[in-house]
Amino acid sequence: MSFLRSDFISKFISMNSNDFHCLTLKHVHFDEHITDLVTYLKTEVTKIKTISLEDCDIGDSSILNLIRDCRNIETLEELHLINMGLNKETKEIFRQLADHKNLKVLDLRNNRIIKTGEIAALIRQNQTLQ
Repeated sequence: MSFLRSDFISKFISMNSNDFHCLTLKHVHFDEHITDLVTYLKTEVTKIKTISLEDCDIGDSSILNLIRDCRNIETLEELHLINMGLNKETKEIFRQLADHKNLKVLDLRNNRIIKTGEIAALIRQNQTLQ
């Protein structure tokens, strides 16, 4: 049986849902297939505390969908989006995560963020961020 990468990841998470707390993906090219993973994260009751994507090619619309869905993952404490080519998406990222009650870490290293005022506004608004 063959799986697309995101299908495999979703299946793996589903099979290990009781013990699954961290998703770390590095150098993964998803094309449009990240929608399977995003859909899974949105629909399943998850205990994920950490999502870390580093240098993954998932497309602008998929990263925004992922961020919107992260807003609804109540157990999420850390979100790392490292070297993801983010720049124009930052306003939406901050808007979606400004009132997240458990998010302690938002790691946006090695992106092309030039509007640091948006970062300052998020830190002022979300008191759980460390």
